[in-house]
Amino acid sequence: MRIDPCAGRRLSLRHHRSIGACMRTRSTPPLRWLAVLGALVLAAACAAPRAAETQPSQPPPIPSGSALEHMVNAARDEGEVEVWIDWEEETVRALEQKWQQDFGFPLRITSVAMPASAMTSRVIQESQAGQKVADLGQPSTGLLSQMIEAGVVEKTDWVEEFGQRFPGISEATDVFFTELEGYALHFWDVLYEFTYNTNLLRREEVPTTWEGLADPRWRGRIGIDARGFPFNFFMHSPDWTEATVMDLVQRLSRNDPVLAAASRGQEVIAGEVAIQIGGCNRGDIAKGAPIDCIYPDYLLFNPLLATVPKEAKHPNAAKLFAAWLMTDGFPTYSANEFNGRISNPNSAEAQELAKQRAEGRRITLVEQRSFADVEKDRAVQRQVAEFWAGIQGTRGN
Repeated sequence: MRIDPCAGRRLSLRHHRSIGACMRTRSTPPLRWLAVLGALVLAAACAAPRAAETQPSQPPPIPSGSALEHMVNAARDEGEVEVWIDWEEETVRALEQKWQQDFGFPLRITSVAMPASAMTSRVIQESQAGQKVADLGQPSTGLLSQMIEAGVVEKTDWVEEFGQRFPGISEATDVFFTELEGYALHFWDVLYEFTYNTNLLRREEVPTTWEGLADPRWRGRIGIDARGFPFNFFMHSPDWTEATVMDLVQRLSRNDPVLAAASRGQEVIAGEVAIQIGGCNRGDIAKGAPIDCIYPDYLLFNPLLATVPKEAKHPNAAKLFAAWLMTDGFPTYSANEFNGRISNPNSAEAQELAKQRAEGRRITLVEQRSFADVEKDRAVQRQVAEFWAGIQGTRGN
């Protein structure tokens, strides 16, 4: 953002030409006719951005008497949603404000911090006991399959019900497996990039391939998740087998990696390691953390979904909120939680991928598409976790 020299207003970079026009006007020689002309140019340059700012695009109207209108009215009566997802308080307040702006009535959002695995177990147990549960949960593809098998979620034709009001929802309906279609929406992705400490490394020094991490120069300088992630996700690529994955893991082990309980990036931020697999949080970068990330030759990711349980406490508000959150509400969510889905071309993640590919790098996005591969990746994850546990045991940890 820049300051408008015409009126002291904040302008986006797309208005830099107007800024230049104002600056050139003020340097015009003080002849009367030039001054008049300059004033006209100044007024036009400064007024155009202001008009654009005060005319936000309007969402498509909701047809009178439609099922969607009835759902909106029912959501107004319910007045709240309870999500079993850990969100920052600022995120909740921002979403409530955006909802009020979009729908003209308030919606109280309650965020209950709960791991996805615990959410899944609780929804299944309490639903089967006849209790009301969360309005929205955030399972992985594997956890959602458990919920479907338990009969605690049901299908929704998201495009049919919400496509007219939220045209962008079709992009979020791709949940990778035909068996999961309709039961959830694609929410955001956990990416496994190479996060590096910018105080310790220059960008050109960071390896761009998984093989590059096995170079002896990285001995003791790499952080890896001891739970076995993300090596299991290689099983969704036809280029990798269990044998080649374990060979890579064994060669990485010779570099004495720092093994952590998760890939949250704290070790690389603190400078305890130079490179961390995963953990490149845009929120940390925005707060000034000395990190940046490289997308490796195989970009592994774990998609997280948004699902509305069958026994949701506020069923109408829940479905409407889910559809809105994946579309009109998503920029607000992403700006506060710094998460995005790489399938969305407007996301920071997709734009970063396009940028790095434009630099001439070959980056393969490894997607989950087969439940047979999911079973393989679970087996590999356990195998890798056991391998790292053995390494920790020999170190005396």
